[in-house]
Amino acid sequence: MNHSEQQMPNPNQPQKPNKKKKNNPILNSLLYLVIVLLVSVILASAIIVLSNDLFALTKPDQEVHVTIPEQATTGEVAAILHDNGVIDHKYFFSMFVTLSTRHVKYNPGEYDLNQSMDYREVLNNIRISPNSTITITIPEGYTIEQIKKTILDAGLSNEKELTEALKEGDFSGEYLPEDLGNEENRLEGYLFPDTYEFYMSDSAETILGKMIDNYETKVTSDSKRKSIVSVCEDRGYSLEEVMIIASMIQKEAATNDEMKRISGVIYNRLHNTAEFPYLNIDATIQYVCGHTGALTKDDLKIDSPYNTYTNKGLPPGPICNPGYAAIYAASHPENHDYYYYVANSDGTEHIFSETLGEHNSVVEKEQKSN
Repeated sequence: MNHSEQQMPNPNQPQKPNKKKKNNPILNSLLYLVIVLLVSVILASAIIVLSNDLFALTKPDQEVHVTIPEQATTGEVAAILHDNGVIDHKYFFSMFVTLSTRHVKYNPGEYDLNQSMDYREVLNNIRISPNSTITITIPEGYTIEQIKKTILDAGLSNEKELTEALKEGDFSGEYLPEDLGNEENRLEGYLFPDTYEFYMSDSAETILGKMIDNYETKVTSDSKRKSIVSVCEDRGYSLEEVMIIASMIQKEAATNDEMKRISGVIYNRLHNTAEFPYLNIDATIQYVCGHTGALTKDDLKIDSPYNTYTNKGLPPGPICNPGYAAIYAASHPENHDYYYYVANSDGTEHIFSETLGEHNSVVEKEQKSN
C-alpha cells in the first residue's frame, strides 16, 4: 500500500521572519485631524442649531396661540410648544427646564406667545413662579360657585384641588360653624368678599384660609365700633344665624341704606312666627334654582330646605358671602313694624309695608307702572 510522502520541516533550516506592516505616521495624523474636524463641525453645527432655538437668534417674529392644560408636565408643555412652532427641539427644551428650574409648575390657560421668544421668555410667560403674585377681587354677595370660578379663571388653582379644599379642607376658625360637614358649599358665607393678593404658588387651602381669616378679623374687629361678635353676645344672637341673615340681606337689598330696614323685617317675622311662619325670601329660592330672574309658581314649590316659602324659620346656611355692611345690618336691625317689602318698578329700592293689605296695594300699583 503506497502512502504519499509529506515533507517535514527541517529544524536545521533557518525560518523566514514575518514581515510587519509599517505604520504611516503622516496618514495617521491626517486621519486623526479629519475625525477631529468632523466632530468639531458636528458639534459646532449642533451648538449653532440649539443656540438658535435657546436664544431665538434667527427666529421669525410670528405670534402663536397655545393652550396649557391643568397639571401639565414639562414633557407635555415641550410637545405643545414644539407642535405650535414656538420651539424646535422639545427634548433640549425639557433638558433646559430640568437644569435651570426646580419644582417648575405651569399656569394653565391660553397664551399668545411669539416664535421670537427665547426659552426664558417662554417660561416666564407660562410657568408659576413661587414669588409671582396676582390680585383678585371677590365682590360682595358672590356665592361659592362664583368665587370658585374667579379663582380658577385667575389660574390660582385647579378644579380638583379647589373642589377638594372646599369639601374637605381643614379649616378650624374660631367663628366658623362647629360642624362644617363635607358639602361643597359648607364655607358659604365665610369667605369674606374683598380684594386679595395671592402668590401664584398658593395652595387652594391657603387661598380659602386667607378669606376665612379676613372674615374672622372683620367680625372681631372693634377699632371703630363694638365688634359683631360682641354685639351678638350682648343681644343674644347666634353668629351663625346672623351670617345667614346677612347673606339674605346682601342678596335682597337694592342699596346699603335699606339693609338695616330689611334686617328689621326678617327679625320681625322671626319673632312673630305665629302670624308669619315663613320668611318668604325670594333670594333663598334663587340660590337653589341658580337664576336671579322672577320666580315662577314651580320655583316657589321647589323641594329644598332653602325654600323659605315652604320651610319655617331660617334656611340651613348662608346663601352667599356677605360684605361687612350686610353683616352689620344683620346684627343691628332697624326697629320698626314692617313685615313686607317689594321692589319698586325699576328695582332701585324697596317699598315697605306693615300689613298684607298695604303690601298688596303696593304690588298692584308697581305692576301697573310696569
